[in-house]
Amino acid sequence: MAFLNNVTCVISHGPPPMVFLSFRGDELRYNFVSHLIDAFERDKINAFVDKYEQRGKDLKNLFERIHDSRIALAIFSTRYTESSWCMDELVKMKKLVDQGKLRVIPIFYKVEAKDVRKLLGYNFVYNHIPYV
Repeated sequence: MAFLNNVTCVISHGPPPMVFLSFRGDELRYNFVSHLIDAFERDKINAFVDKYEQRGKDLKNLFERIHDSRIALAIFSTRYTESSWCMDELVKMKKLVDQGKLRVIPIFYKVEAKDVRKLLGYNFVYNHIPYV
């Protein structure tokens, strides 16, 4: 987590999230992501994790949190691409990156970048997320 050494943000209920986490919930929530959130809290980094979003609901709140964030972590895993929410989040992140409003940091959790390219499909990666 060397990239976090220069990032400071006070955790409170008021400010928007500094970091948005995009991940496949059922696969990572109670292991990797929980440890990551603990580290963020120790370092007083305000992060958004979709703990309370209901599956199948409108993505408006998630898109607002992405838009309000300065950094997004796209945590790619073996089942990440099976989630339409994750794919929609990636597209939103890419639009904000193109506008210079967001920095996205890909994290490959137990998967290689080349394998994520295959899972996403070449055209999707080429057109939407060239940093993968």
